[in-house]
Amino acid sequence: MADYSLEKLAFEIEFDIEDYTPLLELFVETTYVNLTEISSAIKIPDSEVISSNIHNIKGASLNLGLDKITGIVEQMSKLNKTGFFTDIEAMMEECKAELKKLRNILGKK
Repeated sequence: MADYSLEKLAFEIEFDIEDYTPLLELFVETTYVNLTEISSAIKIPDSEVISSNIHNIKGASLNLGLDKITGIVEQMSKLNKTGFFTDIEAMMEECKAELKKLRNILGKK
């Protein structure tokens, strides 16, 4: 279980916590939207929409030093390429659990 610290995350990418916090807040909000879009695309299925949203999450998580989430979406990307959409849904739940941890350190429930 990954435990997050705003101070540590900001330090790792050489940001002040004051600059990092709003970026992390935006990441959490945007990632929930991306996950919703992935969920809708799985029902069709539309691997291009899934891939685009995974790419968005991965890029942002890499930039913010969120290694656990980056690893999850990398696995989702591999599953998308092979058509294992139900397995992507399970990985989305892992991603949501990590987002919940981030919301907790941001003081949001």
